[in-house]
Amino acid sequence: MSTARSPRSLCGLARRDRRCWLPSCALLLLVGVHGCGHTPVVRTAEPALEADELDDEFVSMCEGAEPRRATAEEALAVADPLRCGQEPPERSETVPPTTAAGCRALPAAERGACTGRVRALARAAAPLRRARAAQAADDWVTAVESFSAALEIVAVAGYQDPGLKGEAAWARFRARQWCELTQDLEELAYQDTAADEEPSPIAHLCLSATLIEDIVLQLDAALALDMSDERRAMLLYNAGRVALDQRDPATGAELLRQSLCLRPDDTVREHYARALWAAGDAQSGAEPDAARVLYAQSLRVLPDARGAAAVAEIEQARVRRFALESADVPRVADIYPNLDELCRALLAPLLNEPLAPDDDVHACDVDTWDTIARDGEPTWAVAVLRLTSPELYDGPEGAQYVVARTTAGVMVLQELGREHGDSRRENAYVDRVSVEILDDTPRASVAITWNAGEASASDCDWDASASARLSLCGWDGRRPRCFASAVLGPVDYGSETMLPTIQESLGHCDDDDYTPPVRSTFGYSPLYRVTVNERELVVFRDDAEDESNTTCLPVLEAVCALDSRPATGCPP
Repeated sequence: MSTARSPRSLCGLARRDRRCWLPSCALLLLVGVHGCGHTPVVRTAEPALEADELDDEFVSMCEGAEPRRATAEEALAVADPLRCGQEPPERSETVPPTTAAGCRALPAAERGACTGRVRALARAAAPLRRARAAQAADDWVTAVESFSAALEIVAVAGYQDPGLKGEAAWARFRARQWCELTQDLEELAYQDTAADEEPSPIAHLCLSATLIEDIVLQLDAALALDMSDERRAMLLYNAGRVALDQRDPATGAELLRQSLCLRPDDTVREHYARALWAAGDAQSGAEPDAARVLYAQSLRVLPDARGAAAVAEIEQARVRRFALESADVPRVADIYPNLDELCRALLAPLLNEPLAPDDDVHACDVDTWDTIARDGEPTWAVAVLRLTSPELYDGPEGAQYVVARTTAGVMVLQELGREHGDSRRENAYVDRVSVEILDDTPRASVAITWNAGEASASDCDWDASASARLSLCGWDGRRPRCFASAVLGPVDYGSETMLPTIQESLGHCDDDDYTPPVRSTFGYSPLYRVTVNERELVVFRDDAEDESNTTCLPVLEAVCALDSRPATGCPP
């Protein structure tokens, strides 16, 4: 059984350079070693090929470019998260008096209306006291009814009071939370429709008196009235809390921002920081750059060590360099006399019941074989093999491989990834597989690129991650093998076999329950594109607006620098 080699890694994009045919030691100095805790293996400081063996007419893809040192990306520009001067909250030009003395100070034409409003508030004081006492005792039926009675007294007199409206709306919201925590709402709804008599007070409270749309309308109506800055700040804070509870962090953050501009408060500041972070999470899937800004603003509002560490990981991922690593040995690495025997070996780990020797195996499908014939090497061939398990306990499962065929038999050259479809628990896929035969590239005969992803169900959504990958393979003395591999970066999850999650299939999800999945740190990494010519590995960032992020690596030197054992075609 083959044993895995000590992993090594070679990183590019430390700088651009037109000196593309370098000794391995110079190459390591140019591009650096990623994750090495030991001295890299350097075979020799001499070129791998003699000068007369090189094509004098070869022109590097990086020829003529000015060498450029890698520079850290500029620090994220974060505007003032409060923006009180640029985007001030609404303020009332006048604040209605709340006492008889205040009314007497008004012009004569305004005194009558002011006095009538103050008297209406005085008549509402008794039910208001009952409402507050009931609220303190968690008697939400009495509290909501008493607040409604107080509002009715003021409304009948032809007046509105922002403080009373806002306080009543907040009480209804807290009553709604109490209902959600302590009551079986489905059972209450069933009793409400099944019984001929009037619904119980609790059923009326939880099913009719605390509807979220009514609470929001009441808060909006209160905020439309004239009031003091302190009163408006309190109402904006309550409205922001309601928006956050309804999974609308963007609206919640804006309301809390306005509240802080009117009245600095540590509690509001803490909620505002959390709201900005939640808004960043909500944006991270579709708008990662916007999410970064929101995360940074959250930390500016309220510094937090854990949040700062998370943002640092994101920023580090965004400047991830291209890393060429030694390829892993396939888990099934032996040579088999034919495809049937190889297929049995690959299929065994997927089965609950072992195969009998006389069982027919129809689990492997192989594409067309591509032949590789190079001077000085045996002729061999490669193809893509797709494995599908005959057992369908949780949807079809299988895997894809690139396999090699020689005169000695067939073997796995590169594992591409698992496949699992039509499951409500997990998903995996492989697509965009490309096997390119390299006729003139030293050391590497085959360049394999593909996308692979895996996802696991998470309540009403999928926690999914997919990446583009590269592997360079060739003949190594007695058999083919892959020498180097790279994760090129994140790609959109492209599986076509994803079912609704279990929660969705049971009808336990709706729009109110939906929370967008949060982008992983890896999801912020750049995506690299790679081409291989007769001498070079040409790497460039997929999101680069020009060629300034292009790097050329000599294939032979790059691959040989990763090997910890003597390899065919490398310097001794």
